[in-house]
Amino acid sequence: MYAPPPLITPKHKRFHDYLFGEGYARLLTAETVWDDWAHAPLNPAEDIARAIREHLNIGA
Repeated sequence: MYAPPPLITPKHKRFHDYLFGEGYARLLTAETVWDDWAHAPLNPAEDIARAIREHLNIGA
């Protein structure tokens, strides 16, 4: 991810920090090597649907 500090807002910094912390993103630098990098699938729709079902107390 290309995210130079002067160009990002606090909201975007929090989002970037989450992505970096969970392994979904890496900072793009001249030394970045991608050959051996992988991350778990990111599926927010599934997470949101599960939260709604739990909130409404309904099954799958």
